Amino acid sequence: MTKTVAVIGAGPAGLAAIKSCLEVGLEPTAFETDPWLGGAWKYTDLAEEKHRRSCVAYSTVTNTSKHVSCYSDFPMPKEWPNYLPQQNYLEYFQMYAREFELEERIRFEADVLSVEPTSDSKADQNARWRVRYQDLKQNCDQVEEFDFVMVCSGINNEPRITDIPGLDGFCGDVIHSKEYRTWKNFEGKRVIVIGLGNSAGK
Repeated sequence: MTKTVAVIGAGPAGLAAIKSCLEVGLEPTAFETDPWLGGAWKYTDLAEEKHRRSCVAYSTVTNTSKHVSCYSDFPMPKEWPNYLPQQNYLEYFQMYAREFELEERIRFEADVLSVEPTSDSKADQNARWRVRYQDLKQNCDQVEEFDFVMVCSGINNEPRITDIPGLDGFCGDVIHSKEYRTWKNFEGKRVIVIGLGNSAGK
């Protein structure tokens, strides 16, 4: 029988995982919390969000060329700029999913709650993985079993917040870059940015 794979997340890594599974004869099912694919590259206003998800800022432009930021078997359109605004990058992932018919393998609004082995024995040749998820459309929990699990939920899903002495007494607004969307709320203000990673450059 064909082996089944649970793919957690339908962002850039999840899409590639679905396609790779299909290429080697596996049967993938992807679980995506949001009602769309593309992961952090789908921009949403905070007011639109149900889960306070991470996404790139509205003004984000990639800092790597499209020639090294694409899938090896699906080059980006020649007429696109070398460094892409987030809108183009999201469109690219949508094009990729259409080209290889990946979207039909994705269960949208399906939030994975836990993944557990079906057996406590490492020697059990018939052991599988039990995936429990919440169907956000039906507002109910579901459980299914798979032969393999691929976790593709990304590295930017949960914020890492440093404990800064004295911050409790600061009277201004304090946000993590996960909450940042546009510059509009910061116009005319003095702003301190702590950290110098990619999100600090937003």
